[in-house]
Amino acid sequence: MQVPLMRSLLCSTNLGAVFHQNQYEHIYQTFYTTDSQRDKGSMHQLRNKVNRRDVSGKDACIKNFRSHYQFVIDVLEAFVITAAVKILSIDNLEGIPCDPSYALADNGDATSKRQYVEKLAMEIWDQHINIQEDEILNLNDDISEGDQEANVIQTMKHGDIYSCDYCHKQYKTEGWLRRHLTNVHGYRFHQPDQNGSMSSMNAKDVKEAFMQTALLLLDDNDAMNMGDGDRLFRNAKFEVLLHSQTSHTKYRLWLWRMIAYETALLSDRQSYEYKWNTVVNINGGTGNNIPCDNMLEIYVHKVKDKIRAQGANLTYQSARMAVLSMPTLDAIKENLTSKIQSRIKSRKKPKTKASDITTMTDQLLDSPFFCTHKNILGLQKVKHPFHKLDGGKVQGWLTKQRSRAFLEMQ
Repeated sequence: MQVPLMRSLLCSTNLGAVFHQNQYEHIYQTFYTTDSQRDKGSMHQLRNKVNRRDVSGKDACIKNFRSHYQFVIDVLEAFVITAAVKILSIDNLEGIPCDPSYALADNGDATSKRQYVEKLAMEIWDQHINIQEDEILNLNDDISEGDQEANVIQTMKHGDIYSCDYCHKQYKTEGWLRRHLTNVHGYRFHQPDQNGSMSSMNAKDVKEAFMQTALLLLDDNDAMNMGDGDRLFRNAKFEVLLHSQTSHTKYRLWLWRMIAYETALLSDRQSYEYKWNTVVNINGGTGNNIPCDNMLEIYVHKVKDKIRAQGANLTYQSARMAVLSMPTLDAIKENLTSKIQSRIKSRKKPKTKASDITTMTDQLLDSPFFCTHKNILGLQKVKHPFHKLDGGKVQGWLTKQRSRAFLEMQ
């Protein structure tokens, strides 16, 4: 493996949290706008309603990560609860569903309750989240057709010259060869179905876009906490499409490289190690994994504190000794803490505020998101993350990246 590709691999190994933060930053850039503060049920209006003063939008969402991330999750939970209330046909959270199956599940065992909740979750998924699988399948067909045509064009390339197989006329660029095949030989290249990007989205579309993006963020976070490599790499494919729609080219490039390494470029052993070593657990326990780059930052801060504490007595040998002794000192500290049963201040994210979720749910019940499909003035320019993607552009970009990877592997 060449040096540039290995360097890219080492860099991308520590980018798990970067993708996660960028995705959650995209939510604030898209759905948290000052223009929507008068629209009932929007993120900005809900923030003002529950008085989350530690939430101030995209400019501070990275600096104040915990408060902004927790607000996204609280809003998502309020949307899901409101969707359940609408499906159960009750007026508020205190209402009792008239559905006979609810009464049977309520009085039944744990299995029947779980089955009822799963059935309700699928109804929420179908009616309110509404993933357009047909558009994803059409996008896959467009990319497949584009790949086949790109392979045909590649067979006509001889060195740096493109030569027509029918009349042997030569061209310097692929574009001129395509024009020649179309105008002279009547070759019809596949044209992706373009209905035009959505110029404005109604309340239903904005609700679906927010819930899909927030659920992807939540699933990413849960996959990192549980160290689920399969889920992380599966979600990365959806994030490539998300960044294709939002024009975040840098993160789209790194995500594609991450998938390419795991799928095709690395050996089976290297691919397995790469997939299952994107997170690390430094405190033990289930669900306490963190991305590797976060762990690196933690230890960098610890090293800096050790070095600063030495002041004018700092030498290379003393700094080296301080760094090498860190694991041992941490183990001694944890052992003493457990024996004297000392309580350390919790570093976990702030707990969800149930009263805030109830207030936000009451607002959403009467909001346009669940009552009408009219346009929301403050969110008209929102782009749906997975709808109306240009299959031709996505395929062209993927072909370019494959060619680049092929050259770097030489």
